[in-house]
Amino acid sequence: MSSLKRYVSVSSALVMLASSAGAMVPLVAPAPVMAQTNFSDVAFGYWARPFIERLAERNIIRGFPDGTFRPNEPVTRAQFAAIVNQAFSAQPTRRFQTFRDLPSGFWANEAIEAAYVTGFLSGYPDGTFAPTQQIPKVQALVSLANGLQLQSSGDVNQTLSRYRDGAQIPDYARPSIAAATQKGLVVNYPNINFFDANQVATRADIAAFVYQALVNQGQLSPLDSSMQASNYVVPGVGGTTPPTTPGTQPPQQMLTLARNTQLPVRYPGSQTVKFVVVPGETVPATLEIAANVTNANGVTVIPRGSLVEGRLVPINVVNSTAQGTQFVADNIRVGDRTYSFSATSSPFVPTSPQAVNTSTLEGVLPTAAARTILGPVLGGNLTNVLFGVLGGSSQATPPTNQQQIIVIDPRDLNLTTQADLQVAATSPGTQPTTPTGSLQVAQGTILDVKSEGPGNEKYALVPGETVAVTVQTVIPILNSSGDTLVPVGSRLEGQLQPVQIDNQRGVRFVANRLTIGDRSYTVNAQSRPFAARAVGDLTSADLQGSLQATTAASSVLQGTSTSLSLGGIIGQVIGGNVPTTNNQVVIIDPRQMGLELRAPVTLQAAS
Repeated sequence: MSSLKRYVSVSSALVMLASSAGAMVPLVAPAPVMAQTNFSDVAFGYWARPFIERLAERNIIRGFPDGTFRPNEPVTRAQFAAIVNQAFSAQPTRRFQTFRDLPSGFWANEAIEAAYVTGFLSGYPDGTFAPTQQIPKVQALVSLANGLQLQSSGDVNQTLSRYRDGAQIPDYARPSIAAATQKGLVVNYPNINFFDANQVATRADIAAFVYQALVNQGQLSPLDSSMQASNYVVPGVGGTTPPTTPGTQPPQQMLTLARNTQLPVRYPGSQTVKFVVVPGETVPATLEIAANVTNANGVTVIPRGSLVEGRLVPINVVNSTAQGTQFVADNIRVGDRTYSFSATSSPFVPTSPQAVNTSTLEGVLPTAAARTILGPVLGGNLTNVLFGVLGGSSQATPPTNQQQIIVIDPRDLNLTTQADLQVAATSPGTQPTTPTGSLQVAQGTILDVKSEGPGNEKYALVPGETVAVTVQTVIPILNSSGDTLVPVGSRLEGQLQPVQIDNQRGVRFVANRLTIGDRSYTVNAQSRPFAARAVGDLTSADLQGSLQATTAASSVLQGTSTSLSLGGIIGQVIGGNVPTTNNQVVIIDPRQMGLELRAPVTLQAAS
């Protein structure tokens, strides 16, 4: 066999293209000069966003030609074989055996052979490989543990007892899953305490597992603990932790928030964003607690900035024939801990799009179905519509003849707890803290940002320009003690600067000043690069929404799309050799920057 492995190459299994016959076939292509990391269906609050974006940044995974990633699609055994063949470097440990259900010329034959001889995958006792079978989560993690030759230590059953359904893990898989757990490969969404062995692994799940496996191999850095996605990574251990002698630790104090408590919420980082769905859709959504929530004793149980994960689901409205929508919460993140959470909103009823005031549709985040209905009503000019699709893929198919929409302002949800919530009093962030002295934001911290101001504009400029802009944070950065280091709304000033990567022109945001309240600090933070693209290659998703464009970019973009809304002149052009005949433009969504601190920042805490 030719070269079995090549590290950090494009996964042919995660890139699929529909053939003319409708079947899914692999799209095998060389790695692009500048990887696509901005996927229209990987929303801001999507749980696996950091895993997907960082692997895409390194060309380990790719999306689809239409700009989507399709994170909720299942992965087959053949596709998974191609993934491990592309992502890891390993030596053969056994000879290949043929499988009677692999036809000659099958697209994944070489990948399956490589995955078999290196120990990542095996066949079934009846001599089959089952290449089109959707791979369960337990098989995927067993494969990674075996292929990377991970060994568990201590009592296997004790290690797996950390999962509430650990007894359901099959006997053949228990040593490997124990090893994967101890080495930090396991990512459990939506509840870190449930393994769900037989759940079919999605593209998002596989991205998370592969990312953690590469962390274990020293090829990637762990996610920062301040990131929401890190809450689903099962902490690795060196073995079984000895049980604590009863009485040696005082019982942990718990704070209780009573049932029927109303929670003030909003879209994360913004007061103005509204959701738009159509009746019958179920889509995931994330909300942010807008103000501290206290218990009957006046103690803060849920601090402002905590994140609520849940779903917008169909509901039959009482005394009405209309099918409305209700938000149902699943989890809440308080400090660095995630709790199962039961809360529901009041229902929202559908309306005709013609009956909606145009100003109501400014700053909306629609599902794909809602956007389809809104387009003709507004003549295709969806001013200020946010980039991407609300919450990823719908879990239910709305009626095909549906011409109604439901507009939801998160601030009007009247979200109410349906059961008592207990939160550990010692959890970081459960009590407001006033730190003193100096605090440090670590190098490598990722800052999630948006454009400054109430809107969520994207930026447009042409290659060669240097432009001064200011962005603001949308997720707070906490330290291990629960102190808020960088609160929501902190400002980062810097420049959109030209960057050359592998002979392709692009732009990167470089921040040099961070302002928190009335104090400013010198920082060194950089975003990922955004590639310059020919105007003819821009998609409708690129051009939807409100863009702040430079004069040169505005001239290039005019006439490209009826959905284009130029929201003003971007920042201040402060330099650059701008070509006069270039037909390229760079579109930048600040929410996709992934701004990374390249050096630690020392902050002065309140005295």
